[in-house]
Amino acid sequence: MEVRATSFQKEVLERGRLKPLNLIHGEEEYLVKTVVEKLKEKFGSVRVLWGDEASPEDLLLEASEGSVFSASKEGVVVVFRFDELVKRVRRRKKSLEGLLSILRKIKNSYLFAVVPVKLSPEDMSKEPYKTFAEEGCVILADRIPQKRVRELVKRKFEREGGGIEEDALDLLLELCGTDLAVLKVESEKILTYAGKERVTKETVLKVCVPWEGGSVFELMDAFFSKDAEGILKNLSFLERSGVPLLQVQALFASQLVKLFAVARSVERGGDAEKVFESIGIRHSFARSKMSGYLSKVSSKELRNLIERLYKLDRAEKVFFLPPEKAFREFLLSFALS
Repeated sequence: MEVRATSFQKEVLERGRLKPLNLIHGEEEYLVKTVVEKLKEKFGSVRVLWGDEASPEDLLLEASEGSVFSASKEGVVVVFRFDELVKRVRRRKKSLEGLLSILRKIKNSYLFAVVPVKLSPEDMSKEPYKTFAEEGCVILADRIPQKRVRELVKRKFEREGGGIEEDALDLLLELCGTDLAVLKVESEKILTYAGKERVTKETVLKVCVPWEGGSVFELMDAFFSKDAEGILKNLSFLERSGVPLLQVQALFASQLVKLFAVARSVERGGDAEKVFESIGIRHSFARSKMSGYLSKVSSKELRNLIERLYKLDRAEKVFFLPPEKAFREFLLSFALS
């Protein structure tokens, strides 16, 4: 059985079609997080493992303990980076056979193996993914196309508020990208502010950019200006406001990748305006902001920052490095360099 992450709750959970073996694959982290949240709501809690560290035996042990100690009769085990575990066991035929044997022993609990990329048909034809496809449920958490994201955001404003003007929607998407987690937070803030009134470009700028006391985008301005005081001020405000720093970090990563794409293209003789258009940055405000940032950093610096953010993200997820401390150090190390 295969289902999209956006339909998982209605087509699987609510219909009682959940199977012991479940594979989630795709690059949209927000959708993976949503599936895990739905599981927590239904079962009370989930047990988490990381494929970088877990052994096949750990899967069976956690699944067994989950069914014994959980408030529910069934336990749920989520294994992030399951692909790392697969890489290890594939080196030895007996290890792969042992993993398959363990997977088939899981009967009274639910295993969710998470792979952070979309697997190809060829990948799915190989073990252990083949077993998930044949005996379990495959959940696709693929990136949602920009056009579809636009439709979802527009529908949210029409359903919960007074709608949103087209240029306001363009600006919101350019400020937040297609990051569903960031869009969700910013959309809810705008809806709270606007109520039943139709959202305009001025509303988006007022709510998403110049927050009283600080903002994500003022933090970005301070970062590229190497203003350590501004970084600390805006970080402090965001934390007091309850904005998850992991979401801020995700927004930074998205903007850095876009900036790097433009910088590299310009270095090779490309036209910046055409590159902005190709990556979906059409609003003059967003282009002006990014052009200002590009005047302060080189493509080499941007590449280095992207690599450091990747390593930081991995350390937070694998080694549980506190994002509050780690992200602050990342920002300040650049500002003070």
